[in-house]
Parts: sequence; structure tokens; C-alpha cells
Amino acid sequence: MKAKSFKHAFVDSIPSTLQEGIIYVSLKHKIAAHLCACGCGHRIDTPLDPEEWKLTYDGETISLWPSIGNWDLPCRSHYFITNNKAIPVVRKHNKWLLF
Repeated sequence: MKAKSFKHAFVDSIPSTLQEGIIYVSLKHKIAAHLCACGCGHRIDTPLDPEEWKLTYDGETISLWPSIGNWDLPCRSHYFITNNKAIPVVRKHNKWLLF
């Protein structure tokens, strides 16, 4: 997986059908959702809560912290969303590397 750009949309509720390349953010329901950055099409929900994920909005882009690790999906993708970009993380020689 190479770095992928997203757009963001602040919404009241997350739509039932998500569009590729958009991160939907519902502050009302404290959740962000997007289709997996690897392109597999799986929906990824990230609850916005200090115990789970934190959202940062700088007026132009969003970032989510910590990383998103899709360990239960066949793709097993792992990435950070930083400034509207998915930054892939891979494990090599027992070290995590950003690409």
C-alpha cells in the first residue's frame, strides 16, 4: 500500500454507503468512518474517544491518532491518517516502518 490522499466530510450521521477516498466525521456521534486505505473496500469505524482515537482538525485537514490496524481483515493493513493522507506502516525485522 502506498500513501493515499483522503478528503474529509463533517456530517451529522455516517452514511450507510461510504465513498472511496472520503473520511466521514460525525462529532455528534463521536465517530469517523472510511473505506480501508488499502482499497479492499471494508468499512473502517474509528470511535472518537480519548481511550480510542483522537481527531485533530487544523482547519484544512484531519489526522487520527493512534494508527489504524486492520488486524481482523484479510488485508491486515496498518496506517496512520495524517493531514488527510494514509501513511502505510509495515513491520520489518521486528521494527515498524512508515512509508
